[in-house]
Amino acid sequence: MPLLSPLYIYGEDVEPMTPVSEVVPFDSYHIIPVNNILYPRLLAPIFAVSGDIKTIYIYPASTDNALDGWSVSLLNKITGEVYSLEVINVRWVTDDREENVVNKYVAIDVKVPQGIKRALYNLVLERASRYEEPNSFYVFGDTYPDSITVAHISDNHIGPGQKSKYMKENKFFSRALATLEALGVDLIISTGDFVDGIRDEDFHIFVYNWLSTLSVPFIVCTGNTDYSVMEGNQWHWEKYLAPNSAGIRINNILILSINARNGDLPDSTITWIEDVLRKNIDANIKVYIQHYPSFDPNSTSEKVINKLAEWAENYGLNLALHGHFHNDIIKTPPETPFTTIVSTSTATTNLYRGFRILTLYEDGSIEYEENSRNLYETYVEYLQPNTYTSTGQTAIVKYRNMPLTLIIKLKDIGKEAIVEGAEKTAEYVFNGLRTVYISVTPVEEEVTIKVYQEQDTIPPSIRAIVTATVNEIEIRPIVTDEGLGVAEIKVYYSPDNESWTEFTPEIEDEVLIFVMKTPQYNIYYYKIVARDIAGKESSYYGYVELGLGPEEKPVQPSIQLEYLAIIILLLVVIVGYVIWRVKR
Repeated sequence: MPLLSPLYIYGEDVEPMTPVSEVVPFDSYHIIPVNNILYPRLLAPIFAVSGDIKTIYIYPASTDNALDGWSVSLLNKITGEVYSLEVINVRWVTDDREENVVNKYVAIDVKVPQGIKRALYNLVLERASRYEEPNSFYVFGDTYPDSITVAHISDNHIGPGQKSKYMKENKFFSRALATLEALGVDLIISTGDFVDGIRDEDFHIFVYNWLSTLSVPFIVCTGNTDYSVMEGNQWHWEKYLAPNSAGIRINNILILSINARNGDLPDSTITWIEDVLRKNIDANIKVYIQHYPSFDPNSTSEKVINKLAEWAENYGLNLALHGHFHNDIIKTPPETPFTTIVSTSTATTNLYRGFRILTLYEDGSIEYEENSRNLYETYVEYLQPNTYTSTGQTAIVKYRNMPLTLIIKLKDIGKEAIVEGAEKTAEYVFNGLRTVYISVTPVEEEVTIKVYQEQDTIPPSIRAIVTATVNEIEIRPIVTDEGLGVAEIKVYYSPDNESWTEFTPEIEDEVLIFVMKTPQYNIYYYKIVARDIAGKESSYYGYVELGLGPEEKPVQPSIQLEYLAIIILLLVVIVGYVIWRVKR
């Protein structure tokens, strides 16, 4: 039967209990999203097949404050293909929920065309203005699959990468995304503590741009570190990433992605959840995701625990995914009202950094792995950010017993990609972006795969952040490479700028930490030497004086020795030439 919204599949019409003119798939907004689109969003996408009718919600600019003249399309950012969606109906929605800043907005019912290819699309709406929400509309093709494969990750704790902690957390989050994309999972779910309490809006913009390059749909609920930013009335999450909470329908599956605040839910959110559950009573699988484990009275309020039991009995809630404990825990009825899964973190962990695979079937059955997979033992990792920012890429693959498809994302320089170590199966160029698909057969040992458009002739670029006190010096090399990526970094120190000693780094979660305890001199010179995969090498020099204080102080480099040698050589040549001219 026709659909009236992403939540209206098969269901009877439901009169909302919340003060909204219809049941909508998102909780109250506290800020207007960056692209004006309220739903779907980057981390709360729509899922569809050909012939489906879905509803899009937008708070339009004043120039588009009307119901006529709307056009809607899907853009494949990899191939450049564009599919027009038929506009079925456009209407106003009134929304007077508590704290909501958008009291009136537009709902647009659209029909997905036949023959659309399976992919993750950018949603584009146009009237007088153009609005585009990246990675927000996933199409399975002409029919839904009998099952979907879900990867559960949690407690990612990503942050600005110049701090040692975030060098580690970002590394393993990137490793998880690379691995899951190569495995070809249908959906990634993260259960919060996603951004590590970072209040900087620029970092949220960075995350928005980073995740916009993914090829796998991604659903994320907030954790306590994410909510701590909201408590300061900084709504970067809602502006760039996703609604506060969302209800997402995938064929016969409903996923409730919930902001559990500090373990409790306001009455307005509870009422909205119950509206969504009543609207989707026909879903065979109802998944509740929140950061705090729903069985733990120390982190989840008694009110929420009781409500979840009630929802299991009245609406058939049958699966919950959680984080917070940085560990693996599985509880099943009758111990809990529904199957409850806590998976280990990708951040610093009480178990090992990893992810868990679940399979959700159309008939309502659920399968899950008893243990999370270990990101130290089996993985795909890129030496460059896989975000269309470099002209080459190196992949380190360590994955047994399963074929993989790597999706390499390069900045296009107009040359066909060359692949060493694996087989290229497809290549697309669109809008300055080059995407290369590579097939990798199962391997027993670690393999290295290189992808490039031209030979790498440019050495790495180096800078440093130094933290210095009278008790400790820490040198953090920041090394980037335009081509295949950085292979090796070494740091040397000297009290006199003549005799050099190599740092023996501490290794924390595969990240090199260069720290000197109880330094003996008042001034130290340091040298950073970096070599890329192509063998090109560069150096960076600087010095640090003790007692600078505990805050980070970027150190300006002294002149690099190779440049000084060139200058001296030129001076010798010039002086020799002058002497020769005088003697003539």
